[in-house]
Amino acid sequence: MTSDLTDVSMLDSLPHPDDESVLATARDALLTGMCNVFIVGEEEFHIDACFLALYHQLKREPGLQLHRMMSPKVDDIVELFNTVLADLSVEEARNQQVNDRHIIVMPDFGPNAGKEWMACESLVNTFPGANVGMLAFSTIDNHDASALQQLSLKSRNKLIRLSPMDSASMERYLNNCHERGALLEMLPSLADSQWYGLASGVRSEEHTSELQSPMYLVCRLLLEK
Repeated sequence: MTSDLTDVSMLDSLPHPDDESVLATARDALLTGMCNVFIVGEEEFHIDACFLALYHQLKREPGLQLHRMMSPKVDDIVELFNTVLADLSVEEARNQQVNDRHIIVMPDFGPNAGKEWMACESLVNTFPGANVGMLAFSTIDNHDASALQQLSLKSRNKLIRLSPMDSASMERYLNNCHERGALLEMLPSLADSQWYGLASGVRSEEHTSELQSPMYLVCRLLLEK
């Protein structure tokens, strides 16, 4: 896959230095290893940024169809399989692979979505000819450790954990957001986070810089006349 400027921009703006290699591993598992991929992390903003970057990359892959399901229902998944397998017999669906790869993308995989995952997993294993895989994102505190361990033990599943954010990585990310003009927009998502104080400090520096800019000073002088 060739990268465009948007790909590069998204990869450069990922929160943690390890994220680019982690997403490359996820993409390879989905497209080459034919695995189901479940990506978990500690911070919601971290999960969201990685989802957007990987989703954008996958949209550009030839022969790949993405099916985004915010809260997937078993009936929706069954309908997708029926559509994909419409031209194949049951025997062909078990042994003959369709040309396009289909990925069910779950960007916010909540703690009660296990039933949907298991239903889709069962269909994927029963009808490999459908060439369907799953990609889910979630914060790690939405799932107990034993459930994640059980999911990771299955051969067609790959559990990927994002590297925890540290102070140096977070400061670099916040400064990047500041340079892109995105810091103010992301502040609410950090309201209950340990990083809110650091983000507010970067925002204060940004505001002070704006007040000291030549354009601001000129406008101020004009208003005071």
